[in-house]
Amino acid sequence: MARKKSAKTARASAARRIGNLWQDARGAFRSAENQARKRVTAFARRNGVDTKELVERARQMRGRIERDGRKARKAALARLVQLQQRARDERRNLTRMADHAVARALAALDIPTRREVHELSRRVELLSTRVGALRR
Repeated sequence: MARKKSAKTARASAARRIGNLWQDARGAFRSAENQARKRVTAFARRNGVDTKELVERARQMRGRIERDGRKARKAALARLVQLQQRARDERRNLTRMADHAVARALAALDIPTRREVHELSRRVELLSTRVGALRR
């Protein structure tokens, strides 16, 4: 039977998946960037535009895009942490509601809960020891 993932393992797995998606997106962007570079260079040569200036502007634009990408990734990871916390809270709330519903159903059917049976067993043992002490 497969073991249940711990919360830490699940977070690491989600972060890895986001990282992989991010790397895939960056790869696609690099490919598009290379294709655009080739086309812009060909266009510049045909029209007599200075390619050094175009390269410098492209470098600046890439820097801005990478900074924005880092910000976006950081924001996505922060949102993921919020969503994971919300899922934990909702799971606790759902468990509490289910426990309450089961307790109400058991009370309606007049069936004692495990806690009640345990408490009665403890009381019986306590009374048995008192009765045993009185017999001596």
